[in-house]
Amino acid sequence: MEEELVNRKKPMAAEAEAAVIGSMIMGEEAIAEATNALTKDDFYSKTYALFFEAIVSLSNDNRSVDTITLIERLKSMGAPSDVCTADYITQLLMDVPVSSRIKEYVSAVKNASLLRHTIDVAKVIEDMCYSQQSDPADVIDEAQKKFMDLLSFTGETTLSDISAIARDTLLELEALSKRKGKMTGVPSGFHDLDFMTNGFQKSALILIAARPAMGKTAFVLNIAQYAVLKANVTTAIFSLEMSQGELFKRLLASESNVEGDKLKKGNIGDSDWPRLIKAASSYGKTRLFLEDDKNPTLADIRRKCRKLKYEANLGLVIIDYLQLMNEEGNQRRSRQEFIASVSRGLKNLARELDVPIIALSQLSRKVEERDDKRPILSDLRESGSIEQDADMVMFLYRDDYYNSESAKKGITELIIAKHRSGEVGKVELAWIPNYTKFANLDKSDKTKKYDKKEPEGKTESGGKLE
Repeated sequence: MEEELVNRKKPMAAEAEAAVIGSMIMGEEAIAEATNALTKDDFYSKTYALFFEAIVSLSNDNRSVDTITLIERLKSMGAPSDVCTADYITQLLMDVPVSSRIKEYVSAVKNASLLRHTIDVAKVIEDMCYSQQSDPADVIDEAQKKFMDLLSFTGETTLSDISAIARDTLLELEALSKRKGKMTGVPSGFHDLDFMTNGFQKSALILIAARPAMGKTAFVLNIAQYAVLKANVTTAIFSLEMSQGELFKRLLASESNVEGDKLKKGNIGDSDWPRLIKAASSYGKTRLFLEDDKNPTLADIRRKCRKLKYEANLGLVIIDYLQLMNEEGNQRRSRQEFIASVSRGLKNLARELDVPIIALSQLSRKVEERDDKRPILSDLRESGSIEQDADMVMFLYRDDYYNSESAKKGITELIIAKHRSGEVGKVELAWIPNYTKFANLDKSDKTKKYDKKEPEGKTESGGKLE
């Protein structure tokens, strides 16, 4: 058995490689088709790789590809003399079954190449394991990264003709028009916010920032609560400050309307238990994942999110909060450089997984030095890169926190300061500290501060939330 493993040959498509080269010699269309998907490294045969390189070189020089020019170019590249002959090239041409099937030949060559690349990646990971010099978590992260790269490795150009883009865009708009106002992103459950954003969109990095005691964590937990219970979205929460138990107590208080202080102290009445049990049972039927690692790196979060995407169709990621993430390895960078790499990494992860990522962030103390303490973009700590990478930036502000005589007691302003694909503005929410939750303001009755009725999956415009 071991001898068979040692003597195994890597996958190859010899006949397809010969057919690709022969077809390229026959015509420009085949050259365009082959170079769009292949490189010389995709050929198992070094000879065919050399022919491919020579043909591409001639094409790039706007020279015709024929027996004479090809032999001349091959010789200039130092090709073996036995392949620089008219007989060899003639045989290549004779070996092409049907040149019009170039796409099939290219596909066969590419598939064999991908299998060889997969073997090479596996060998690298195997060597890392046998060396015992790498941390297992680093090995797993490297394996995930390399295999994810293979999944997206087609070699084809990402350039698209405008006519194709126009067609796809019109089809997308047609599909949207048929949704009749339905959410296109993950809903928050806050009517006015969802009306402005149409939900948190796939691949978006959303930043939520505020000074301490404004309710950042409560706000994102309310979003997670609605996402899993009402919209059936698989959600992962990475909390760098609170334990899993503390997080779940907050979620319980919010859903059951049992005061959070009762859960902290254990002063739970008989009438509270049915609501708590019902809330816990509801959460138990969802796909909500809580992580309370206090020192995670970007690689840790990336690895766990990739796993959840594969196993549970991850749809929303929440990170509380950005500045508490840990530096990877022994890198020694300035704080600003580190935060820049984290924000860029999170944006790339959102695009890779095609899910919205919500990250909480601190604000600098400059806010406290102003008369108007409403946050602005320049208040973001290490702001330059964060502001640039985020698709949306939102701030939480409570006037009654700073002004005891405020006319807006119990009301939080959610300030949308940046919105790459929509409008900016302000949304007002009710803050209910006893249950550590936010709620929609009841605009139909001025005597009420908030709407006690949970939203049933509809925006104020009448469109259903999905």
